[in-house]
Amino acid sequence: MVYKPHHSKLPNAPLQEVIFEMLWEIGRDEHGIPLDEEFNFAKGVFANLTKHDFPFRKKAPLAGMPISLYPAPVHQFWKAENTWPVLQIGPGMLVVNDIEANYTWDNYKKLIHKAIKYLAKSWQKELTFITIRLKYIDAYTIGDKNKINFINNNFNLRLDNPFIENIDVDNLNLNQSFKLAQNNFLEVLLSTGLSHDNKPALIWQSTVYYEGKMAQNQLAEWLDKAHEIASNHFKQFINPDFYAKFTQDK
Repeated sequence: MVYKPHHSKLPNAPLQEVIFEMLWEIGRDEHGIPLDEEFNFAKGVFANLTKHDFPFRKKAPLAGMPISLYPAPVHQFWKAENTWPVLQIGPGMLVVNDIEANYTWDNYKKLIHKAIKYLAKSWQKELTFITIRLKYIDAYTIGDKNKINFINNNFNLRLDNPFIENIDVDNLNLNQSFKLAQNNFLEVLLSTGLSHDNKPALIWQSTVYYEGKMAQNQLAEWLDKAHEIASNHFKQFINPDFYAKFTQDK
C-alpha cells in the first residue's frame, strides 16, 4: 500500500474540527448511577491550573440538566470568549477541541498532553483510561451537485440506489466501523449537512478509538499511532484529484 506524502497542515484543508476525548474508570452510587467521587473537588483544581491559558469559563450546553448525563462535559475552558481551542471536563471525561485555523498535529498534540497534565494534577488518584478517541470532522461544500455522483467521483466509495433511479438523495447518513489491531477501531461517518458557514456540504467524520484499559504513560504512543491511522485513512478515503484540491493554496 502506497501512502501519499504527509503534510503537517494542508493549505486548503476541509477540516472543521478536531476532537480528542477520553473516559476513565469511575464508580457508581447506591442507585447504580456513574459517580466520579473526586469531580467536585478536582474541577476547582483544574480551573485554577488552567486559568492563565484558558481564562474564559462557562458551563457546557448540557450542564444543569435535571438528570445527570454520563459521559458528558460539564465545564468549558476557553482561550477567550468563543476563541478556540477549548478544554472540557465532566465526571470521568476530558475533551480537547480545536479548529482548522489553529491546527497542526504537533501543536494539537502538545495541547492534548498539557490538558492531560492538568487532569493528572487535579485528580488525586491515578486514573485508568477506558475509552480514548481522536476524531476529525471534515466538510466540503457541494452546492446543488448530485450528491451520489459527487461521492462516487471523489471518494473511494461506491453508492448506488437502483430502487429509485434518477432521483438524488436528499439526506445521507452512512456509518461504518472497522476493528483494527490491539483494541483499536476506526469509525467512518459520511453524511449531508452544513459547513461552518452554513452552506450545504458533505461531512465526513473519521474517529480512531481505543476500548480497554490504558495507563497515562501509554497515551503518547497511542496518540501518534491514532494520528497516523487517521491521516492515512483521510488520504485513502478520497481519490487523488479530490485530495489535490486540499494541497493547493486557498
